[in-house]
Amino acid sequence: MTNLRCLRLCRGWSQEKLAGLLGIHTVTLSRLENGWFARPPAGVEERIQEIFGGEWTFEALMQAAPSPRAPEKAHPASSQNGV
Repeated sequence: MTNLRCLRLCRGWSQEKLAGLLGIHTVTLSRLENGWFARPPAGVEERIQEIFGGEWTFEALMQAAPSPRAPEKAHPASSQNGV
């Protein structure tokens, strides 16, 4: 998952909502989120920065978002004494 998709999902936005805010078609947003573009369409990077903050360059948005770690479960054997 790219940082762009992660930011969208963290806000609870659909692709339709973000695409509307960016002034692009949902297919274009899907392609952006899936890394199909080497460069964003004209004006999109600037609108992304207005929405998410100036630190989000296109390159940063296309990087894979960190995966959330699953909580560690206690191993059944670890709860037994001497085992």
